[in-house]
Amino acid sequence: MRSDASMRSIAIVAVIVALVACGYSFTQYQQTQSLQQQLWQAKNQLQASQSRLVAEVRPDLPVRVGFRKAIFGSGQVAVLQNLSNEELQVTLEVTSTANGLHYQQPLVIEPNRIREIGGHEGWEFATGQTVTLNNTQYRPLRVVVGG
Repeated sequence: MRSDASMRSIAIVAVIVALVACGYSFTQYQQTQSLQQQLWQAKNQLQASQSRLVAEVRPDLPVRVGFRKAIFGSGQVAVLQNLSNEELQVTLEVTSTANGLHYQQPLVIEPNRIREIGGHEGWEFATGQTVTLNNTQYRPLRVVVGG
């Protein structure tokens, strides 16, 4: 029969082995979590790079953007000229850094035609606002009013 001292020694060794195993498992868990985080970050970077690459290979949006003073009311009117032989469906986005307002509207611009957007259509343009036209087949077109 084993003595109490040797039983205690065996119990202490067992506890130490269990603690070492737990510590090793926890370390492995932390390393797995760290690798998963690194993989997630790399995946996001790859997706962002792919999006930039796709955006870079798209052609320029065939639209000329200009502005004129509104005849009635205040502000300016955006003059959008479709330079292509195709109807263009775009999303017009306007942001005003002065007051933080944001305006978004889907538009159709007929082939080789001009479309005007102003107060009657819901937005009076002002100097400093950023106008962006988006169409998935083309690179976004950004223009600053008065810039």
